Amino acid sequence: NTTIRNNVVHAVYSSNGAELYGILGSGGTAGSGTGLLIYNNMVYDLQNTSTTGNAAIEGMCLWSNVNNQIFYNTVYLSGTGANPQGVDALALYTSVTNTTLRNNIFVNFYKQVGGFTPTVLWANGIFTSDYNDLLVDTTLANSYTAHLGTTYYRTFSNWQGAGYDPHSVSEMP
Repeated sequence: NTTIRNNVVHAVYSSNGAELYGILGSGGTAGSGTGLLIYNNMVYDLQNTSTTGNAAIEGMCLWSNVNNQIFYNTVYLSGTGANPQGVDALALYTSVTNTTLRNNIFVNFYKQVGGFTPTVLWANGIFTSDYNDLLVDTTLANSYTAHLGTTYYRTFSNWQGAGYDPHSVSEMP
């Protein structure tokens, strides 16, 4: 039952091989976090120059949380790097269930050199997503989404065809 709202997170840099999060909601152990309300936040200009360890960039990330609401946020990722664990505008990791994403803008124009494919949304949990603006630069080999860590959707129409974001758009805001 935590609220994260009205924040601007920018100009955050890392070089030591650790993961870099703009906003992180972590329940600790599987499903122990509950009821996050995350709204009206802006995250941009995150850079992790490490090429080793768990180096990743996550604009927003939830880990082991249930019953979450993510509304009216903007995440814009850009830059170039060799982050071995990838770059995601929003990541929903282990034991994230019953999460609703609405009216967000998630953009990933990060150019990944090696490692995992950058995505707008990396989801390893159960969620509902609609009325968002989701955009990646697919010329950089980025993907719109990865679901359950196995299926990458390279186009927005493929993502919608899988039953997600039926009323969402993919436009530069």
